Amino acid sequence: MRADRNDPPTPLLRRSAAALWCLTAAVWLGAGCLFPSALAELPARAARFVPPGTVAASAHGSAAVPETASVTAPAMGAVPAALPGPAEATAPAAPRSDTPPAADPRFAPSFPDRLAYCQRFGVVVCESDFPVSNIEAFETEILDLQTDLIDYLGVPRPNEKIGLCLFARRESYAAFLREVFPQAPTNRPALYIKDRGPGILFLQVDERLIVNLRHEMTHAILNASLRYVPIWLDEGLAKYFETPRGDRATENPFLDPVADRASALLVPIPSLARLEKMTKMEQIGPDQYRDAWAWTHFLIHYSPQTQRLLGRYLYSLRPENRVGMTAARAAEIQKSTPMTALLKEEMPDYKRAYKAHFEQWSRKSHARKLSSR
Repeated sequence: MRADRNDPPTPLLRRSAAALWCLTAAVWLGAGCLFPSALAELPARAARFVPPGTVAASAHGSAAVPETASVTAPAMGAVPAALPGPAEATAPAAPRSDTPPAADPRFAPSFPDRLAYCQRFGVVVCESDFPVSNIEAFETEILDLQTDLIDYLGVPRPNEKIGLCLFARRESYAAFLREVFPQAPTNRPALYIKDRGPGILFLQVDERLIVNLRHEMTHAILNASLRYVPIWLDEGLAKYFETPRGDRATENPFLDPVADRASALLVPIPSLARLEKMTKMEQIGPDQYRDAWAWTHFLIHYSPQTQRLLGRYLYSLRPENRVGMTAARAAEIQKSTPMTALLKEEMPDYKRAYKAHFEQWSRKSHARKLSSR
């Protein structure tokens, strides 16, 4: 006899359904006892299973930046070969918003009367004298960098916008700076200015546009997110992230010379303590840029332990921990808990680990180059 969908279920059917439900529950509970970790990971796996192009919803609505940003230091997990993306997202990815920047006063353009084009990419408000859609992968580079710094390394999501002013010609770039910021140098292809309000990055289009964008945008995101960033880490991360996303671990020009120095018998490893003492940009030169990149690479790629140390260190620089302090006072406090202190406490043999790290990564780099021939 066929039961119609509109007929009420018979007692026999109800008892059968209840028995089936109980059996299913017992199987799941048994699986949970035998494999508790697998059962516990189900919500996290479901959260990570997002179709390409889908944006996770924010608890604060559609705005890319909540009124009060608060994240916890991430558990970074296994070390990726080339930092392809977030290992364990601790905050929703910056949305690709089609909302006009003026719709939210926090993202209003800074120069609406001087620059004709304006577009928002996550927390970045880009103003330009030409359509940026003409530049291949421009939006992707900006959004990927926000994802890598915020979701992967655990940098807090900025509480303010980041301005980006882009110029098609060097002449228009220099003329704009002379008019708006007369004291700013005009002979640099990229310039980041931050005083008391949101920082603004100025760029001119040239053959190094995307490299300069990655480098300077790293500075912009760090300084919009953190109360104080030590020079060595600011420049180390900028040098690390200026390389294309898939090449950061093995294709940076610093890798081979750093590995050669680490393998040399009579060459000491670079002093992180000396780098931590730098307080002015005049103190950093080619050797310091190289060494800052090297320590950053070591912290990101050596092990989950060094990743967690870097996450803890960045977490300590959050603005919530520096409320009411000047940058100079924050710098003085940070000197009492430098990265070297964390390494000595948790990795007493970190110098030996540094040498082994670059010997290993040098072999990986050479093997990759040989396989690509």
